[in-house]
Amino acid sequence: MKTKIKKIKRKSPVLVAILNFISLGGGYIYLGKRKTFGWIMLVAAIVMTVEFFIGTIGHFANLVDTHTLSLTIISIAVAVDGYLIAKETY
Repeated sequence: MKTKIKKIKRKSPVLVAILNFISLGGGYIYLGKRKTFGWIMLVAAIVMTVEFFIGTIGHFANLVDTHTLSLTIISIAVAVDGYLIAKETY
């Protein structure tokens, strides 16, 4: 009887952090963990980006600084979280 050994692909924690920082949730999708959360974060990032560009064009220009700051904070938080998950999993 042959035993099938399932190979586990090693995922790079650094790549997960970079993907999460750049695309907010892309690292989760790549990692295969918290995929739903990853997609929600990605959609949220797209919405915030659209709001950002609408704010710079329209009369909501004062929202620009708020969105830039919040997007940076979220990006850092998600990057660190993805890195930690990848590090402990792989």
